[in-house]
Amino acid sequence: MSRLIVLSNRVAKPTATSSQLSGGLAVALEQDLQDQSGIWIGWNGQTADLAQLGIDDESRFAQQQIGTVDYLTTSYSQSEYQHFYGGFSNNVLWPALHGRLDLVQTQQEDFTVYEQVNALYAQQLNHICQPNDVIWVHDYHFLSVAYHCRRLGMVNRIGFFLHIPFVDSTIWRCIPHADQLTQHLLKYDLVGLQTAQDVTNCLNVLKPYQLSKDHHCQIGHYPIGIAVDYIHTLALTHQPSLELLQLLSQKKPHDKYMIAVERIDYTKGLLARLSCFSDFLTAHPYWRTHA
Repeated sequence: MSRLIVLSNRVAKPTATSSQLSGGLAVALEQDLQDQSGIWIGWNGQTADLAQLGIDDESRFAQQQIGTVDYLTTSYSQSEYQHFYGGFSNNVLWPALHGRLDLVQTQQEDFTVYEQVNALYAQQLNHICQPNDVIWVHDYHFLSVAYHCRRLGMVNRIGFFLHIPFVDSTIWRCIPHADQLTQHLLKYDLVGLQTAQDVTNCLNVLKPYQLSKDHHCQIGHYPIGIAVDYIHTLALTHQPSLELLQLLSQKKPHDKYMIAVERIDYTKGLLARLSCFSDFLTAHPYWRTHA
C-alpha cells in the first residue's frame, strides 16, 4: 500500500505554537494530510550547532506522530539557515520568481549549500521510502530534490508544486545556476503550477532541454485556494487575540476599521493597495463615512 510523503520547508504540527512554523503553505497542507494520513518532512523552525551537539545527517531528523501523521523535522545549522534559507531560497529565488531581478542578492556559498540541503532531504526520503510511496515536494526551496533522489537510485513517483509564480524564460535565464536548476526540475514526474501562464512559462524554459527517453516530466496547472469551511469554523470557534480586543476597545462609535492578515513583503503590493483605497475615497467621498 502506497503512502503519501510530503516535503515542505515549513511544517505545521497541530500542537506547534511557534510563529516560525506557520505560513499559508503549511496551513493549507496540514488539513489535507491529517485527513488521509502520511509522512511530513521539513524544518522545525530552529537553528542549532549540530556539530557541537554531535548530530550528523543520519540522526538529525526527529520523529513525532500526531493523529494520523508522522512528522520528521530537523533544525538547520547556522550556515544552512544563512545560505540555503535566507540566501539562495529567499534572496535569489523568491525575488527572481516574482520578476524582481533588481532585488536578487547572492553569495558564493548560497547555491552550494542550497544543493547540500536538497541532497540532505533526498537522503532522508531514500531512507524512509518504500517502493510504492508517492513523494510530494513543495515550493522553491526544493527545486533539486528529485535530481538528488534519482542519483540515489530512487524510482518513486515524485511530484513538485510551486506556490509562487514561474517567470518567463528571459527572467529565468538570469537566475544564478538556472541551467542546473532546469535540468534538476526535469527529474520530477509532475510539476504543478498555479496558472496556465505559469505552465506556458515553464514549458518555454524546458523546451531547449532534451528530455531523457526513460523519464518524462509532465507540467500542469492546479489552482489552489484556502479551505473556506475550515477557516469559517475557526472564525466562529476561536477567541480573538488580546491585541485585537484592545484595539476594538478603543474604537469610537463612528470609527470604521478594516482588518487584514497579510505577509509584509514587497510582492504583496501593500502600498499600492493603500494608494488605491485612498484614490477611491477621494473619488467617492460618500464612502468615507459609510461602511
